[in-house]
Amino acid sequence: MEIASAMVEDAAEILAVQRLAYQSEAEIYGDFALPPLLETLEDLRSQFAGHKSVRNLHLYEKLGYRVFKRQPVHERLTLVFLEKGLP
Repeated sequence: MEIASAMVEDAAEILAVQRLAYQSEAEIYGDFALPPLLETLEDLRSQFAGHKSVRNLHLYEKLGYRVFKRQPVHERLTLVFLEKGLP
């Protein structure tokens, strides 16, 4: 397996994987209108997770990410924005 930085031309595939990944999140929240499922290629600039994604958030924190913003979407969903500082 080779890990490489994504290129602009990879955006469509990344978006497709994102949509597949968020299907389970949509089932958890009972809401298939989650922003990652509706995101377009132009929107593919921000990364976030939902507040109930405890295991995902824990993994990101172990990898050096930190929460920098929480944004309520509605009573069942709060988006959690993550960032990672440069080494």
